[in-house]
Amino acid sequence: MSVEPEPGIYRHFKGRSYRVYANATNSETGERYVFYQALYGAGEFYVRPVDMFMSDVDCEKYPEVRQKKRFELIGLLPGIAEIDSGGLSLRIQEDD
Repeated sequence: MSVEPEPGIYRHFKGRSYRVYANATNSETGERYVFYQALYGAGEFYVRPVDMFMSDVDCEKYPEVRQKKRFELIGLLPGIAEIDSGGLSLRIQEDD
């Protein structure tokens, strides 16, 4: 199983940015997913399996790409919801 992404801002290897809100579990299969939003255009929401989200870039298909991972973390966000099989919880980071 892959390490799951933290809520935050990620850069796709093709250059666009996305905001990860939460990780979720498919109740039928147990597969883990990432819930995220495009930070461009209409701000569409997406769901992708964690393993795919955290995968390496296919260097044979994209030899010019320097980024190693499909999505790379560029900044963490406090207080984002995390969804799991036990329900919804909210993590809040207090300011110092």
